[in-house]
Amino acid sequence: MTCTGYQIQDIANSDKPADPEQEQRFWYQYYFHTERGRNGLTQKRGELGRLLWKLWSPTWAFDDATYGRTAASFENADFVDVVIHSYRHRMGNAAGDPRYAPIQALLATLPRIDVPTIVIHGAVDGVNPPQNSERHQKHFTGHYQRRLFENVGHNPPQEAPRAFAEAVLDLCRHS
Repeated sequence: MTCTGYQIQDIANSDKPADPEQEQRFWYQYYFHTERGRNGLTQKRGELGRLLWKLWSPTWAFDDATYGRTAASFENADFVDVVIHSYRHRMGNAAGDPRYAPIQALLATLPRIDVPTIVIHGAVDGVNPPQNSERHQKHFTGHYQRRLFENVGHNPPQEAPRAFAEAVLDLCRHS
């Protein structure tokens, strides 16, 4: 199961620009490449997280309690360091952990995935629009199915829990 398609990051080609509309959707990633972004995440993580949820899932009317259950995890002592490193690493602006160099080298080859896969993509995903995964089947060699969830954004497990659970069960039955 994967959301928004093939998720292995192509760090070697991270310097190649996407179309301008996609680049605009990644504004927060570029923000996190600056010390201002690190400070913003440190000082305003709750507000920033809520804004990103709204932008990523524009039709999801989540309530304060739903957001609060997730936002509690933002208070983890390592949260800011992990988030900042993740976004910087995927763009080639931070080194990976040398212990994982052999795994990183394998991932750099962008291997095909050979297990049965269902790709879930929200039809109103504000980060990765559904057309971005339309041709991802080429990355999978096992049973493959792509499901587009209508009126769902970037967080299918929470926005459409029943449909997401059905996809998981369907995948288990197929495996």
